[in-house]
Amino acid sequence: MGLLSKLFGDSKARNEAMDMLKEVANAAKNFGEELEKNARKVSESGAQSNVDPFDVDARKNSAQQTASKPDAVPVSPVKKSTGGEAPYGVSWGKHMPDEENQFSFGGSYAQYFEEIFREEFPMYQLEKESAAKGKAMIFTFMQGGRKALVVEILSENSGRKKVRSECAEQGVPYIRYYHDHEGWWNTRNYVVSRTRAALGC
Repeated sequence: MGLLSKLFGDSKARNEAMDMLKEVANAAKNFGEELEKNARKVSESGAQSNVDPFDVDARKNSAQQTASKPDAVPVSPVKKSTGGEAPYGVSWGKHMPDEENQFSFGGSYAQYFEEIFREEFPMYQLEKESAAKGKAMIFTFMQGGRKALVVEILSENSGRKKVRSECAEQGVPYIRYYHDHEGWWNTRNYVVSRTRAALGC
């Protein structure tokens, strides 16, 4: 509390910052507990779920058939933010994070994701294609002539399931990002961490 008092004094802003940090900490704690619980279930059953925990549509469908899935996402170490921005490493919230994100990038969402994928994963050949009449992008990570990962970037209102279904049939890892979900910033750290986990590296 000493640092927040120095930054904000005894003010309403300090109290709001404290409340926001508490919410972030609680979300991270709850997510960790859910991950542990689900990992135990998977371990005990000897089966792995094909549901991407970050895929809103898949979670909703899976929740009807199985136990509930976590609703939060992992949180990176937090550092102070400035000018009403969200803390570093947090990819969601009312205020734009103080790290590079899809909306501070200065180009299209497709350019943003492509730049991250090419810079952070140079060991993969990256193929890209426009889909849904230009409203979605599909990036395929290739290595040694095989598909290592398919990443689909689309609107949260899209009902597209074809690419996800094809990947499931072929046994190819698949993740998706939504480029227009309100309050979701797709920070660089989040995109890199999640993509790296999907690639298993």
